[in-house]
Amino acid sequence: MKRTLLTACALLSTLSADAFAQASAPDLREASLEELLSLQVTSAGRRQQRAEDVAGAVYVITQDDIRKSGLRSLPELLRLAPGVQVAQVGANKWAVSVRGFNSIYSNKLLILIDGRSLYNRAFSGVFWDANDLDIAEIERIEIVRGPGGAMWGSNAVNGVINIVSRSARVSTGGAVSVSVGTFEQSRATARYGSAIGRAAYRVFAQWSGYASGLTAEGASANDHWNSMTGGSRIDWANERDTLMAEGHLTTARSRPNLFVLESIAPDVYSIGGASDTQEASALARWTRTTHDGSVLQAQAYTTHVWRDEATFESVERTGDLDIQYEKPLAGRHVLVLGGGYRYFDLATQGSLILQVRPEQAHIFNAFVQDEFAVTPALKLTLGARVDHEDVAGWGLSPSARAIWEPTPRQRVWAAVARARRTPAATDRTLRINYFSVPGPGLPILVAITGNPDYGIETLTQLDAGYRVRIGSTASLDLAVFRGRYDGLATFEPQTPVFETAPAPAHLLVAYQSANLMRANTTGAELAAHWAPLDTWRLDASYSALRITPTIDASSLDEFAPLFDGNAPRHQWHARSTWWAGSRTQVHTALYRSGALPQLLIPAYTRLDAGVEVTLRDGLTVALTGQNLLDPSHEEFSGIASGLVGSSVPRSARVQLRWQY
Repeated sequence: MKRTLLTACALLSTLSADAFAQASAPDLREASLEELLSLQVTSAGRRQQRAEDVAGAVYVITQDDIRKSGLRSLPELLRLAPGVQVAQVGANKWAVSVRGFNSIYSNKLLILIDGRSLYNRAFSGVFWDANDLDIAEIERIEIVRGPGGAMWGSNAVNGVINIVSRSARVSTGGAVSVSVGTFEQSRATARYGSAIGRAAYRVFAQWSGYASGLTAEGASANDHWNSMTGGSRIDWANERDTLMAEGHLTTARSRPNLFVLESIAPDVYSIGGASDTQEASALARWTRTTHDGSVLQAQAYTTHVWRDEATFESVERTGDLDIQYEKPLAGRHVLVLGGGYRYFDLATQGSLILQVRPEQAHIFNAFVQDEFAVTPALKLTLGARVDHEDVAGWGLSPSARAIWEPTPRQRVWAAVARARRTPAATDRTLRINYFSVPGPGLPILVAITGNPDYGIETLTQLDAGYRVRIGSTASLDLAVFRGRYDGLATFEPQTPVFETAPAPAHLLVAYQSANLMRANTTGAELAAHWAPLDTWRLDASYSALRITPTIDASSLDEFAPLFDGNAPRHQWHARSTWWAGSRTQVHTALYRSGALPQLLIPAYTRLDAGVEVTLRDGLTVALTGQNLLDPSHEEFSGIASGLVGSSVPRSARVQLRWQY
């Protein structure tokens, strides 16, 4: 099957431009600039504004980009953006970060779906396998790189990614999609929506099944997984009010290949079996817009996540309320202010290898932002947010931004901001029993432990950028930054202590987390778009990053001076989209990631290619090949997270979609 699909991709991608030619193909030169520069985004300043007018590093992945990419999972789609590092650890695990500090549980990046946070309180990260969305219903993905704490609070340190789903009003009717492949083995999606008076609704269900990655020897890594998701959305509107409500339920099973410690004297390991996840959420948002342009918005959501791993079981309940008010003022000011409350309840059950204590948290916040025009061409934005939670106490995250429009086709901007990451449960109460060795009379157990006094990590960063439209066919977007992190984690050796539990009696040699590292970062990110012909568009991006750690003199962590953020120094990608007539679209993408020296991951180059053909109105077939340059490659290591990673294999997939 694998060889058949790859051959089909190669043959279809060579079809002549006249094969399906009918009416004239769409003009991609105009679509390029209109889509990318005139899009309305909300994640940067919690208000609608044109993407090119944002005083920050912002990138938008549109629904058209998603469809043309051939990518079919949420983390994979983020490869399309500059400054975002996406590394597949195994068939069911990803490491995703912005501007470095990557891990399976990246703790400095805030991920939202329609404003609902995916942050996991236990591990301070995102379980990507529990968020297998129907990507056809994603309107856009807004990616804001750089500190976002002034508007979004703690943990929006390196960036904010908000996945915005389509309104039910624009997805009426039905759609059915079925795909089969060699790595993404099976996927079936069904959606139906309709409008009733002022309201519209959408219901959907999706099944996904993924094959296993490969071991270093080329055998199956046995880390396959599957997911079932269902949900609904309702949109209602009158002349001044809108109401949106949505909910979803996901159940997933995977084999993450976790190391499971069976005994400590001698230490005996097995590779963990199945991991089960159930996640449910409900969200509602009400918005009122008045005749003077004022906007009042209230949003509430709740989530319930149960996860049963071979080494850890957790139940996390979250409730969140957020209210904001936007008001145009005299003197060319736009004021945005608001506040909110969030509640966490985390219940846990550990194992011999891993324990994290249960906890509850109450978080309150208030924020304000004022954007004002100094001159018609120069705007300043000042903002700040105050957060308070039980453990971290009070915290302030301020920002100042400026954008100058020297000509209608150019923007120059600069920003300085401070953001905070508050301790997660793992920072304070984690214990991982790694291994044991024979000792003088007693075995020695080596472990990593959290620190009840673990403090706040902070980032202070200066960003600047330049955007330009070149004629009607091209655009460039450049961002540069320099930041300073304080209070980063080191792991300090502790005085050995005698323990009787877990049995047998042993000496514990622990390495405890501490805030004894600082780091400076510098980097640059470039995004370019060019449509040389009406039927041909090119997109490219490049990112450079350098992280320089500084260790406190009191630290005894021998590995901290080698810290490189688990991020490549350089990465880039280039994409081509060509309309071969009005019914056939051919896309190719080349991705390059530099090496990860600390993780011993070599650099790799990945080539994807595919073709989509419209058979008749509403019916399309798409063939996609991924990682075509080599049989497989590694992208990240899972050892630090206690699991056996796998290599990403060469793969192919065919998809049939019918929309009616």
